[in-house]
Amino acid sequence: RMDQLGLKDKDLVDYFGSRSRVSEVLSGKRALTVPMIKNIEEGLGIPASILVGSSVEKRSKRWSSKTLTIMAQRGYFGQDHTDLEPKKILDLGLLKTFFSGQPLASTALLRQTNYRDISNIDKYHMEAWTSKVLSEALQIISDHNVPTYDKNNLSEERLSELFKLSSKSDGVNEVISALRELGIVVVIEPHLPSTRLDGATLFTNDNVVIGLTIRFDRLDNFWFTLAHELAHTYLHS
Repeated sequence: RMDQLGLKDKDLVDYFGSRSRVSEVLSGKRALTVPMIKNIEEGLGIPASILVGSSVEKRSKRWSSKTLTIMAQRGYFGQDHTDLEPKKILDLGLLKTFFSGQPLASTALLRQTNYRDISNIDKYHMEAWTSKVLSEALQIISDHNVPTYDKNNLSEERLSELFKLSSKSDGVNEVISALRELGIVVVIEPHLPSTRLDGATLFTNDNVVIGLTIRFDRLDNFWFTLAHELAHTYLHS
């Protein structure tokens, strides 16, 4: 479109905000944001669907066959597509559909734990895992009529009561149920390759979502990671 309209890089500053951003976007180092997409659609007449699609196509190149197979088996693309081959997943546009159907993702705040070196964490796998956790949480909120989270209900005394449940034989289920009554939804979803994630706290408009991967399948790890994420909730919500 720049060629068609005879535009130079400097002519895009109004759409992207600065010359450095223009350079980063055109070189592929920076992804388009929603405001940028709106500006381009209105100013240059390029449909937003094309601009969004281009970012998804770039993103799809980062997915290995192994990861796509794992995602399918775990129901990322729906229970009707758990046995699809990776190529079929991409041909059917299921990856694009999965990401475009996550309305909560833009309002959530991700907090990652147990990272010693985050330089090689796969951000695409992390985004997929986060979206899956949010999707599962939304279903739980609907099924159990989970109330809105009120930070005033989560005191140090209440936290102490919750963690005393760790001594009970059914303490895991009891603490998950007790947290739901406070508007805190716990979702257990195995991690994806190259994330090395144990847990994450996500704040939506109405609820707190705690995702646990149980990467180390031990009871002490469950309680330690849950405590870590509840600390984020208590201190930062």
